[in-house]
Amino acid sequence: MTKITFPIRGKEGNKYLISLESFEKSVLPDEIIKVLNDIDIIDITLERISGESICSWNTLSEISNVIGGFLNDNENTILYFYCDDTHEIENRRNKNINCQKYRSLLFSRMFDRYVSSKHIDYLVNNPIELNVNNGIYINLISKNNKSKFISLIKKNITMLSNK
Repeated sequence: MTKITFPIRGKEGNKYLISLESFEKSVLPDEIIKVLNDIDIIDITLERISGESICSWNTLSEISNVIGGFLNDNENTILYFYCDDTHEIENRRNKNINCQKYRSLLFSRMFDRYVSSKHIDYLVNNPIELNVNNGIYINLISKNNKSKFISLIKKNITMLSNK
């Protein structure tokens, strides 16, 4: 897989683009690459193309359906979502946390709502919080039978952040 994009248009007028792209495994330590075998790590990018309204739960649900559907259709996949600090979130409810943490919490809530509404018990969200700079937040999502790979990736990301 190279890159797949899904446009989403919310009823509130916002336009989003979800990009799913193969993660370059060569940046990972050799020990992880050897263990992963045929498991693909897919980088999720969620970009607001236009609009400034608060994203509705219906739009978040549509985004979740795309992400969850992709994971359901791709057995040997781990999704990687890095919560960036590129754009400020002016309308966020909790101004006491930074944008990265807010995005991670929102992504986690969105995912939890998706699996609950679909009665899915085999998809797992694994948020990672690294205490570097203002904090780095990553969400790894997979089927629960990939937990050993998630643990290994999480361990290595944490070790790299401590260097």
